[in-house]
Parts: sequence; C-alpha cells; structure tokens
Amino acid sequence: MRTFHAESQSHHEQDPYDELAIGIIRQAAEDYRRLGKKLRYSNEKSERKEIENAMGIIRNFFISDWFSVLSGLENGCSILEKLDEEVFDSND
Repeated sequence: MRTFHAESQSHHEQDPYDELAIGIIRQAAEDYRRLGKKLRYSNEKSERKEIENAMGIIRNFFISDWFSVLSGLENGCSILEKLDEEVFDSND
C-alpha cells in the first residue's frame, strides 16, 4: 500500500514558513497513523473513546481552512481518505 507523506514540492531551500507548514501537516499525519494503530489494539472502552476523540481532532484539521492555509491546497478530504485507507486497511 502506498503511504502518504507530506513533502515539499521542490528541492530548493525552503522558506522557514513553508518548512513549518509542511512539518505541521506531516506531524498530523504521523499522529493519525499512530493513533489508528493504537486504536486497533485497544480493548478498553474509555481508551478507545479517547483515541477516537483525538483522531477526530486531527480529521477536523485536515478538512479545515487552517489546513488549506498551511498547504495551499483544498484536498484535505482526499488526504484524509488516503490516511484512513492506510490506517484501517493495513495488515500490520
């Protein structure tokens, strides 16, 4: 399965703002993956609820105006779909 990673579009020296924006998006994706894996292995109802709430916050980020401002893109929903496929359809 293909893994989505936020990457810069060019190999030129990046503006610090762009590097920060990419870092925020990359961290959100990594956190979502980590939480999804944790959710798969959790059996405790209260822990699952906490994880689902945290994932919901990250989902909201990907469909927010803030994501669009940081990324310059309007495809947060498609990125979230790819992350969901990766997290929930993986066999690790």
